Amino acid sequence: MLKISRIQDESAVPTVGDFVALLKKHQYSCHKFLHQACKNGKELTGWYLDWAKQAASHFRRKTDYSDAKIRDAGDLTEPLNELFSKLSAEQQDTIFPILDQQIRYIEEMHTSSHRRLEAVLSSPPSKNPTIARIIASSANSRASSRSSSPAPSDRGTQTPKIPSSGPSSDPGPGAYLSRWQDLLDNTPITPLSPSRKVEKASGKNVVKGSTKDVDGEVMVEIPSGKTGVEKVQERVSGEGSVSGKPDVRYVVEAMGKDFRALLAARGAYW
Repeated sequence: MLKISRIQDESAVPTVGDFVALLKKHQYSCHKFLHQACKNGKELTGWYLDWAKQAASHFRRKTDYSDAKIRDAGDLTEPLNELFSKLSAEQQDTIFPILDQQIRYIEEMHTSSHRRLEAVLSSPPSKNPTIARIIASSANSRASSRSSSPAPSDRGTQTPKIPSSGPSSDPGPGAYLSRWQDLLDNTPITPLSPSRKVEKASGKNVVKGSTKDVDGEVMVEIPSGKTGVEKVQERVSGEGSVSGKPDVRYVVEAMGKDFRALLAARGAYW
């Protein structure tokens, strides 16, 4: 993994699929390593379990719904409904279609991310000879005192099967990376002079300016056509097939203040 990460050749840029192929080849060894880490790192494992249980408790439902299509906000559902009920009828009528658009947007993004995850997990061997050679020879580079991973037929090593796309399935990391990218893209950037306007981080001028160092030397060339940001978005979550993100500023203005107060009250542990 270190050898693949240290490749400096621009023509041999490792992909997520290359790392997946490497981990699949040594899946059994990875499981043994993780088992030893959990077995011998009791304190670290305890921290993680405590955090996971506390986080999961916030999404525990008071009623066990058998219908997987029913989704809510766990124990925040009731207070959120109360906040919404305090709004005027006009505000509620305006917010309803925005929420419907947001739901469609998230479902499309999750479906796109799910497809991307499936494609990565079934990635074919790397066509780049440098990377393929490292993956093929990785088993011979370890110390002789360590046993290599058994063949897939011996241990059942195989491509993990993920559930079909749907409300109850795991959308994969692409959906969250896409949201994080959206937050970065929409971050206001301070202009160089008071007379210039504030731009978003995804603006062409900002992206172009970020390729230069403090001396004005160009460090990275921006590809022609789509900006680098747009290409990253498509690689991360396949957003080329996702409809535009709805404008939810009205919802934030109507409910934001009370919602922040709710989170502050629920998040206090003292």
